[in-house]
Amino acid sequence: MRTLPIPAIRAESVLLACAHHIRDSDLSDRLTRACGEVTGAEEAYLLKGRLGTIYQTIATTHAGEVHVTEMSKIYDGSLAKRGTAPRRRYYDLIKASAPYRICPFCSHMTVSTLDHYLPKAKHPQLALTPANLIPSCSDCNKWKSTRQGETATDEILHPYFDVVDDDTWLFGNIVPGNPPGMTFYAKPPDGWPNTTKLRVMSHFNALRLGELFSSQAGRLISNIRSRMAELFREDGPSGVREHLKAEARSYRKNGNNIWEVAAFEALSRSDYFCEELPSSEDDWTL
Repeated sequence: MRTLPIPAIRAESVLLACAHHIRDSDLSDRLTRACGEVTGAEEAYLLKGRLGTIYQTIATTHAGEVHVTEMSKIYDGSLAKRGTAPRRRYYDLIKASAPYRICPFCSHMTVSTLDHYLPKAKHPQLALTPANLIPSCSDCNKWKSTRQGETATDEILHPYFDVVDDDTWLFGNIVPGNPPGMTFYAKPPDGWPNTTKLRVMSHFNALRLGELFSSQAGRLISNIRSRMAELFREDGPSGVREHLKAEARSYRKNGNNIWEVAAFEALSRSDYFCEELPSSEDDWTL
């Protein structure tokens, strides 16, 4: 997971822009009057985020006088709808905050939407809150769905509040075969707090990152097969290993826990991949 800066935009600005866009004067007025409750919920959310207690946020059915179904329509029809002023001014700005448009949840796929960390169907007072809106790829948005952790340990990681990339916790293993494959797993460092360890595991499992990374690694192995065979003929197993280690170091500049780092590290450690496979006549392309 990649950590992102908390958006500098405040909920009040987004709410008032949406209220101005709404043609229904009654709904617009009720939304404006809900501003105090929405900003209060935002402050509580930011505090809980820093304390790691967002899971304690209680679900509601209203934001002031605005019902949850109305708030959902406001989000879809004003903030997220293409061509609207709130979309251009706020939605697109938050969406573009992910470096290189890479989803911070999986650190791989392209951002295509904003995900409500706490679902708007349960927390209408946070439906327009920028700190609750995370740039996301479609897959992570789908797998996360309306999930809300019930305890600190089953929350997924929050890109605005959690920092988990200083140490390595993502690893891979080679699966011999024709073609060979790779599995991935999360193993947080022993010295981490137990809550953080379990949250990393919840994040990895809930977003099905193992499946995503395995499919990508299969393509990678197929793509580098010819080059590994050449290196094996020129420099033997040591040449193959050194190349793979160099690739891992290069990708690590983008983060310790991206799948390419785990994949190249695993390949470099594998006697099967570095010694047996390059000399094989088997056709293991995909």
